[in-house]
Parts: sequence; structure tokens; C-alpha cells
Amino acid sequence: MTTSQTDSHRFPALLGQGLVATGVLLLPALSLIIDSGYSLGSAVLLLGGLMFGWRGATQRIGRREAWILVALLGYVLVHLVAQVVHDLSWSDFDRPSRFLLAIPAFLLMLRFPPRVEHFMAGLVAGASMTGLWGLWQKLIEGVPRAMGYTHVIQFGNISMLMGLLCLAGLGWAAMRSQHARVWMGALILGGLLGMLGSLMSGSRGGWVGLPLVALAFYRAYAPYVSRRLQALIVGGGTIMLALILAIPQTGVAQRVGQAVSNVEQYLVEGNANTSVGLRFDMWSAAAQAIPRHPVLGWDREDYMAFEADLIERGDVAPAIANFGHPHNEILNTLLFEGIIGLFGLLLLYGAALWRFLPGIESNDLTRRSMSLCGALLPICFIDFGLSQSFFEHNSGAMVYAFFLVVLATLVRRFE
Repeated sequence: MTTSQTDSHRFPALLGQGLVATGVLLLPALSLIIDSGYSLGSAVLLLGGLMFGWRGATQRIGRREAWILVALLGYVLVHLVAQVVHDLSWSDFDRPSRFLLAIPAFLLMLRFPPRVEHFMAGLVAGASMTGLWGLWQKLIEGVPRAMGYTHVIQFGNISMLMGLLCLAGLGWAAMRSQHARVWMGALILGGLLGMLGSLMSGSRGGWVGLPLVALAFYRAYAPYVSRRLQALIVGGGTIMLALILAIPQTGVAQRVGQAVSNVEQYLVEGNANTSVGLRFDMWSAAAQAIPRHPVLGWDREDYMAFEADLIERGDVAPAIANFGHPHNEILNTLLFEGIIGLFGLLLLYGAALWRFLPGIESNDLTRRSMSLCGALLPICFIDFGLSQSFFEHNSGAMVYAFFLVVLATLVRRFE
């Protein structure tokens, strides 16, 4: 083979590897700090996938990778069914199409596996800049709740996710032969600032699932952490939480107090015109509607008419008409796509958990670390979905779909 022929074969590989490195770095780094930042790294990976991902794809897909593909395709297919049944416009397919676009990116990264360093560097940058920006918005600009360029709940919860992924990467950093302490310091900083971004947003939903997140961390890292260090971590976290609650400028204590007050007003006084009360009424309306069309769900216009009837009868607060979904992922799916849609959603969560959870008890600490990162993705999104229809927003769909395929290929490197 001549030199020119060798170069012609080498160039696609170099370009493919470069696109993977760029996309994996930019995906978390820019997700929240510029408008639609989560789309830029995804677009780079999609471009590379369309150019290079298909060649020899079937030879690189193992059983676990196949289930990720099935989950992505299944989620898209149930939305296509809803599209046809409810005669929706193709603009309604924009959000679920994000899961379809992640497939070429997945095939690209199976051919040119990403490096953990690139993803972790992107996470540190993204979590740190998001946290600092949230702090700036809250304390300097004086906004009630930091929100960046997206919805305030999306901003807070995705910032929380990136912070937790930074902390989950500490096991990988500890096993590095070079610059281990530098990486560990950077990941701790990113973890704290990512969680700070969530605090500055005032979003409460991301904190509800922390006990389950803590259990995942314990299962992954308990054998490597002494009891003394575990006690220090718990004690330090408790002190930090107390300080956050004690400082009025954070607004955390106020948000917690509001939540408690909202529940009391709803249960005792019947006042639904609060943040929590409106959610309760949205859930109530959805729960009454779902049994009427359980298999394929409601057409949105028909549901709006049903909701208007509930409002007219005084069963729910009139203000819920201002919201396009019931602020709960499972209820939203059952409401508009029925049991078929719920199957697609559970497949999306379940395939990810099945892919990652076994690895958090591996004998290899690096694999434990990467598997923990992967497991935290569906765990966090299940938590986020309790009080928000996260996949109704492009940020939620893009982050889940593309983080999923990146993490699946990272874990594969250590198996």
C-alpha cells in the first residue's frame, strides 16, 4: 500500500476520533451556559455518526448495546404511534426525534470510543460554569431563581446531574497513574459547584431523590472508603447543608418553608393556588382522565376540554389550564400516549439501569466509577420526573439521550 493510500485510510479515523473528542467535551461543557448549548456537542456527534458511524456497525453491537438501541428506537416508535393515532403535526415529533438522533452518535462512538478524560473535563467545566453563573444571577443580578437560558427547573436539575456525575468520577480519577490529585480536586470542585447551581435555581425536585443517589454511591464506593472517611463525608455534608439553610441569600430555607406551607394550605384549607397545590390538582386531573383512554392516551385538545370541564365544576384550580402537561413524567406519558407510551418510557429507564447497575459492584474501581455515572443518569431522571415532565423539554430529551450513549460507550471501555 502506498503512502497516499495509507493516508486516505487514516484520515477518516483521525477525523472520526476528533469529532468524538470534540463532541464528548462540548456536550456537558456547554449544556447550560449558552442558549441551547446542549445541542452543540450533540450536533458534532450526530455529524460524525452520519459520516462514519454506520460502517461495520453490526459487528460492534453487543447484547447490552443492542438493548440501548432498542430502548431509543422503542421510545421513538411509541411516539410515532401517538403521532398517527392523534393526528399530530410533525412539529410535535421534534422532541422525541432527539432520541433517534442519538443512534448515529452511538454507532460513531462504538467505532471510535471516547476518552473518559474528555467527558470528565467537559463535566467539570459545565458544572463549574453553571454553578458560578447561577451564583452570579442570584446574588449579583438579584433574580429570584437562577435559570440561565432554559426553564428554571431544567437548569437546576441538569446542573445537579452534572455535579453528581463529577463526584461519581472520583473513583476513575483515583486510579489514574498521572495527575490523580489534580483530577480529584477538579471533580470535587465541579461536583460542589454543580449542586450549587441547583441550589441557586431553587428547584426542589432534584433534591428529593438524593437518598437513592446516596445509596448508589454507597454501593459503588463503600468497600474503598474507610468508616472514618464515611463519617467525615456525612458530617461534612450535614454541616454544609445546615450552613446553606442558615444563609438567607441562598433562598433554600425559604423554598423549603414554602413547600411545607403549600402542602398545609392544600390539605387543610383546600388552597390549590400554590406551586405544590397546582401540581396536586394537575395530578388529580390527569388521574381522572387516564382511565378513560388507557391504551393510547388522549388527544391534547380533547384533554384540554376535559380539564376545562373539571375547572368549571370546581374540581380543580382554574390556573392549571396555564400548563401544557401535568408536571409528572409517568402521568404525562399515560395521559397522552397511554400504556403503550409508558412501556416506551420504562424501557428507556430500564435498559439504562440494566446496562449500568451490574458494573457498580465490579472488582475494577474504574469500571465501578463509570458504571455509577451511567446508573445515576436514569436514577436522577426518574427523580426529576416526579415533579416535572422532563422529556417535554428539549434540554431534558437531549441530555438524557446523548449522555446515555456517551456513558454506555465509556463503560464499555473497561469491560
